[in-house]
This record gives sequence, C-alpha cells and structure tokens, in this order.
Amino acid sequence: ELKALGDGFIFAKVDHLDAHLEQDDTNNVSTGIAIEVGSNQADLAYDDTWIKNPDPRLVDGEDLNIKLDVINNGTYEAKAKTWFYWSADEEFDDTDVLLRTDKHGTLDAGEINTKDGRKISYDDLAALGDGFVLAVLDATGLVDESNEQNNIAFFEFDIV
Repeated sequence: ELKALGDGFIFAKVDHLDAHLEQDDTNNVSTGIAIEVGSNQADLAYDDTWIKNPDPRLVDGEDLNIKLDVINNGTYEAKAKTWFYWSADEEFDDTDVLLRTDKHGTLDAGEINTKDGRKISYDDLAALGDGFVLAVLDATGLVDESNEQNNIAFFEFDIV
C-alpha cells in the first residue's frame, strides 16, 4: 500500500531483469512522477463555540445552551459527530462522563456546519455538580485526520 510508503516518486522501468541485450541500457527508466499519499485527510475542528446562556451559573430548570460551528479544514470529506461529556476539569480523559452525542452529518472539505445548537439539561448537570462540559469531535478516533489536536471545546458552568 502506497500510504505506508509516504510521498515520493513513481518510475517505469523496462527490461528490469536485464534479460535483453541492448545497445543502450541507460534509457530504460522513465522520468519520475511525484505523488502525494495521505494528503486526502479530513480535519474536523470547531470553527466557533459559545454558551448562549447570559450567565454560566445555572439555576434549577435552566439548561446549558451550547452553540457549535463545526468545520472540515481537511482535503477529504468526513462524518462529523460530537460527544458531550461532563468533566471536573478542561482535560478529556477516562474520568469524564458521557452526557449525549450529536451528529453533524458528512462535511465536505472546507465545509462549515453552523446549524448546531445543543441543550444539556440542568438535571443531568446538577446530578454531577459544577464543572465543565467538553464537546469532543470524533471522540472514538474513527476519522483519519491530519490534526487530532483541535477536536475539543470546553464550557465551564456552576450549579446555583
């Protein structure tokens, strides 16, 4: 598979076993053609994120309203999905608690999905306490991306 070899050149060579007696063996190799492999990758990221609540201190019955603009900065289409987690800190790790998921559909290279606003319920957050909601694109790592470091946004909140 070429992807395992990386970028390079492809050449054609005739009589590669030197089975034929030739007057000139120096012209049996073509000019190389440059190829790039692995450049067709998606790069899902949050283009913009914000909390629509005027105050991140939530009172009984007030949901956390999150707005997400998801972009594919890559050169290949990808299915985009966000996992929302409760977390005690800004870091995504095994201690975080899954709250819900949200599909954004398939994004072509360069496409932005600006239609996603999500509510995380007060009851779900109050049961876990003050902390952060992490929005994590491709949390399971199924999408082959050129940059895996731009897949997380976080929102701090307090339960009043």
